[in-house]
Amino acid sequence: MVRSGFLSYFLRGFFYSVSASLTKIRQTEGSMTLDGSEFLKTSAPGDTKLYNGLTTMVKRSPVVLEAPGVLYSEYARISSFTGLPTNY
Repeated sequence: MVRSGFLSYFLRGFFYSVSASLTKIRQTEGSMTLDGSEFLKTSAPGDTKLYNGLTTMVKRSPVVLEAPGVLYSEYARISSFTGLPTNY
């Protein structure tokens, strides 16, 4: 009885994991990558030029001022994509 209950829960979890992964894969557009800058190239090409310019032209480690908001969102884009410390 315990084994059949465990097997039932295991199979349900396995089915959910596989079906959720396949659904997420079908929703993606373009090639799949873990590189966030690839997303920027299509969604905000002007921002990509800004980030590339900041990383190549800025020397040392200045502090960049950004709008206040949630970290790792559109409010912290410069810090997230350049690695420069920010203050807000």
